[in-house]
Amino acid sequence: MAYSKENIDSIFNEIIFDIENGASLRASLLKDNRPDSTTFYKWIDNEKEKSIQYTRACEKRADSIFEDILNIADDCSGDKKVLWSGVFPLLHNRHPASLCRSKLVCYGLFSLFTPPFAPCGAWSSTLLR
Repeated sequence: MAYSKENIDSIFNEIIFDIENGASLRASLLKDNRPDSTTFYKWIDNEKEKSIQYTRACEKRADSIFEDILNIADDCSGDKKVLWSGVFPLLHNRHPASLCRSKLVCYGLFSLFTPPFAPCGAWSSTLLR
């Protein structure tokens, strides 16, 4: 599909807006009246200003994602200790190796070595002694 200069600028700005607000390029291009990725990359190859805008939008998205990751990791409101008998709120001064951050799944420092049938922290507590 042939795009006029005004169309290209308008669509490009919409795509950049989507990316700045956390959307992937693929997700943004799947919307109606958007070009395919080949056409989009030709647009940014042909104009240095568009390339700079796209780079900045990707950096802004990355900063936003990183900020979300830090907020999730620092949020202690959903911390739990998972036991065979159930899930209990975690007292932060006990068992730091078996923290489970809200939205992040982490069953201790040695979770890669803990078999799925063992209680949470069963191996990590012995390894930390």
